[in-house]
Amino acid sequence: MAIAVTRPGKSQLVLDNPVMPAAGTFGYGNLYRDMVNMTKLGAIVTNPATYYPRKPAKGVRTVPLASGVLVHTGLPNPGASKVIRRWRDTWTALPIPTIFHLAATNTDEVRKAVEIIDTVDAIAAVELGLPDDISYNEAAALTETAVRHTERPVLVRLPMSDA
Repeated sequence: MAIAVTRPGKSQLVLDNPVMPAAGTFGYGNLYRDMVNMTKLGAIVTNPATYYPRKPAKGVRTVPLASGVLVHTGLPNPGASKVIRRWRDTWTALPIPTIFHLAATNTDEVRKAVEIIDTVDAIAAVELGLPDDISYNEAAALTETAVRHTERPVLVRLPMSDA
């Protein structure tokens, strides 16, 4: 039974299953493809990407905790355009929809990134990742910008403290 995640329209997101791995679990769609029956999932959500390339975080990147390890990566990525060029064919070949995780930085970069994403048929939707320390007004502005500049459905990953 298909599940309509978004309202009907030009780019409706319909999933055969509501189960999706968290952003980046399957990399850009290339990881675990031989280990997991992808048709059992509803979609994959890519590694986070930003409009401009980002380098890894510097300094202390891991902090041991009693419950595990806290890791700060800095969201390194080659930028949305390079990610799309490199992985577009992989996404086209997947048996399930691909949701592009866009790490929201500012409204101008979100606008530019979703306009590029909107040209790629292999991307079914955008997941907008908001920073953990974002204000409600900033979250609204970033979300509004993404929705206004793309025909793709926009899902928003809220910070855990405010979800």
